[in-house]
Amino acid sequence: MHKGSRILILGAGVMQLPAIRAAHRLGLEVIVADGNADAIGRPEADIFEHVDLRDRVGMLEMARTQQERHGLDAVFTAGTDFSTTVAYVAEGLGLPGTSLESAERATDKFRMRETLKRAGVRVPDFAVVDGNSLSQSTISAIVRRIGLPVVVKPADSMGARGVVMAGSAMEAIARVQEALEHSQTRRVVLEGYIDGPEFSIDALVFDSVVQITGFADRHIVFPPHFIEIGHTIPTELDAVSRSAISDEFVRAVGALGIEQGAAKGDMK
Repeated sequence: MHKGSRILILGAGVMQLPAIRAAHRLGLEVIVADGNADAIGRPEADIFEHVDLRDRVGMLEMARTQQERHGLDAVFTAGTDFSTTVAYVAEGLGLPGTSLESAERATDKFRMRETLKRAGVRVPDFAVVDGNSLSQSTISAIVRRIGLPVVVKPADSMGARGVVMAGSAMEAIARVQEALEHSQTRRVVLEGYIDGPEFSIDALVFDSVVQITGFADRHIVFPPHFIEIGHTIPTELDAVSRSAISDEFVRAVGALGIEQGAAKGDMK
């Protein structure tokens, strides 16, 4: 992109302010969309559009209007749960970015694990339960197969919402019920718990070439929940282990089909 290009940024909250300001420093014209008409970032936008980030169709219609009237060169988000909306708009307008299929594979926890397992990328044992046909016997059987403790995760939530460790089958049953409240599709993933340190890797991907831009040690507290209170970057991990984890991350990016855009993974 060059000075004078136009970018659509999804989200006008405090987490998107750095992106809006960075775009302005690059000389870009910034269109910002948010479902909150009083969002903190609204005054910093060149153009503000009041569109719910969950409304893919509405967002695409607005972006298409902007593209037809004045041109649109890119669509982007940071610090939101709406990378699939970005992919939907980019694909609909022929803009560069991750495909919708890849974005959905990368954000749906069950589809992600299925994809990675088929590709030989190492993942813990896992299963999914459907809240619309839920039974205690099904959950108990899954727990017996996977082994204790198990980690319960909404299939389509982010930011560790609804994610918790269960130490018994009865606790897993209760935790699944709680996790369902955080899942729009009413699906919950149960997976084996991996003990050990956790790392966060950030990367940019261009023409399927992965460039790792950050490798951090995550500081997770408040068990049985998994709450990140901070991180150390660069990592304090030794070079050999860092290389092995990075290689696995790159394999995962390829398996998910991310060819253009950003990629982020939490690794244990």
